Amino acid sequence: MSTLVPPLEDTAAMSVFADMLCVRGDPRGELVQLQLARERWPSDARLAREEAAHIARNDRALLGGLRTATSMCEFVWRRGYIVEAKLQSLARTENQWRAGRWVPLEPKKPKLPRLVRELLSLDSARPLAMLTVSLPFSNFTREQLLGCAEVIAARRTPALSVVSLHALELVDRDWNGESWITGATTEERLGELHVSAAVGVANEVFARLG
Repeated sequence: MSTLVPPLEDTAAMSVFADMLCVRGDPRGELVQLQLARERWPSDARLAREEAAHIARNDRALLGGLRTATSMCEFVWRRGYIVEAKLQSLARTENQWRAGRWVPLEPKKPKLPRLVRELLSLDSARPLAMLTVSLPFSNFTREQLLGCAEVIAARRTPALSVVSLHALELVDRDWNGESWITGATTEERLGELHVSAAVGVANEVFARLG
């Protein structure tokens, strides 16, 4: 059953809310307490470790299906909830020289639309305000980004105000790894929603989210 959450900005109410959740045995209560404590003592490394360990121990309750895809997810937590999320895959089509010709290698397609659906279904993401999804230019980039736009259109939460759907460009590759930048984008304000999208799919994204 969904619990009414006080405004995240109301420190006193969030502290009472955390105590109530702890009495119920809800791991979010301790997470709120830890993050309130970190706001008071931001340089306390022990609190930072306890927060990370608590999220890891309670990943099923806090992250649902996303707990198995944390390598593709980056979250900004505030007072027990995710307020900003970045979902990224580096899967892409590459060519390999075989039998005297270049042959495209098809990687397993990422499941970014599924991850977006999981995220927007999470109780932890009810206050989510900013969502960024990105993956390299490839022959499935358009399909993936438009799929994400369709999920957002169907499941958008009231707090969501900024959406970015980006294609990435590889700018460097060396022994340290790969460096990526965001490719060309265009922006549009659709009511209360600010959308930034890769140029090649922007008009279709705006149509789905408008």
